[in-house]
Amino acid sequence: MLLICAALLAGAVCTTAPAQEVSDLKGGPMGVERIAKLANYSVYSSVPADSPTDTCWMQVDLGRSYPIDQVKLYPVIWDWWLAVWRPRFPVRFKLEAADNEAFVNPRLISDQTAKDYEVTIVDKVDSYAPSEPVSGRYVRLTVTKLPEFIYSIADDGIYVNLFNESTIEWTQSDGNEMSVRMQTAFPENPEVKLTVSPGNGKAYSNIRLRVPQWADAPMEVTVNGKRVGTGRPGSYLALKRTWKKGDVIAFTLPIGFRLTKYNGTAEGFKGTEAYALEYGPLLMAVMGPSEEKGFLDIPVAPSELPSKLKPENNDPLRFKVECSEAGIEYVPYYRIADENFTCYPFLKKAE
Repeated sequence: MLLICAALLAGAVCTTAPAQEVSDLKGGPMGVERIAKLANYSVYSSVPADSPTDTCWMQVDLGRSYPIDQVKLYPVIWDWWLAVWRPRFPVRFKLEAADNEAFVNPRLISDQTAKDYEVTIVDKVDSYAPSEPVSGRYVRLTVTKLPEFIYSIADDGIYVNLFNESTIEWTQSDGNEMSVRMQTAFPENPEVKLTVSPGNGKAYSNIRLRVPQWADAPMEVTVNGKRVGTGRPGSYLALKRTWKKGDVIAFTLPIGFRLTKYNGTAEGFKGTEAYALEYGPLLMAVMGPSEEKGFLDIPVAPSELPSKLKPENNDPLRFKVECSEAGIEYVPYYRIADENFTCYPFLKKAE
């Protein structure tokens, strides 16, 4: 039996890993990556999809040919709203096996491309068995339609929910065809640009922009360089107007640091000043020379920590802590692989 975890990042298939069934699979990609290293399997993927209808694939090299009587699929998607991995299946996909890396003359395991795939319980592992005996060294998941999370379509326009390089085309209830292209490198860069293109050159539409709850300030929005409104965190800013082809909406997501104190009762934390650090939607992990068995001391008070974080050269998501102990760095939790780290370091008690 082969078990595949497919991570869908903002609408794009990006990683997979095969493994035997294990208890930490539902921990998400971190657990699966550890398993893949132990199993010593190779994983390949196509260029990520730019839109929900682009075809993309993930392929696992088992090292030699095996009989395949069943494949289990557990997909997840990164939810930028809550900064968590959520279970989610592709909408249309197929599973195949082959003896060659180029997938010449593949053998079908399961075909779910004829209609949208419906999952009644999204957090379960689904199983797929071939109708005839299948064997192969390579197993490929090909996705022809992905779930749409970046945008939601309304009768009079759209909601822009997430921030990822993408394009959407839709037809409004009045018959006008519209498209929006989003350009951004978020979270590495908080700047976002949306280019609007009505099918007939001009059309009315209500484009609603989400201002994330984690934003640390109101978000100013411009159209063609002129300020048109400011949205408060945890709301949508509605831009109702007649749009012309080439109109550009621009804004910078107000991203900042937040500290949350640990108030649990885990062993070793009683009476300490343990804090989690978030940067916008990202949970940050900290590494340092004093880290031992999940514990690390930072000689900085909680109120001072944000001002002591300095971005490293050429990496806007890696922050050095300026303090008396050298070598303490924060990085997004999702980047952690084999490093020793903690998400709840002990900070200096206020005097």
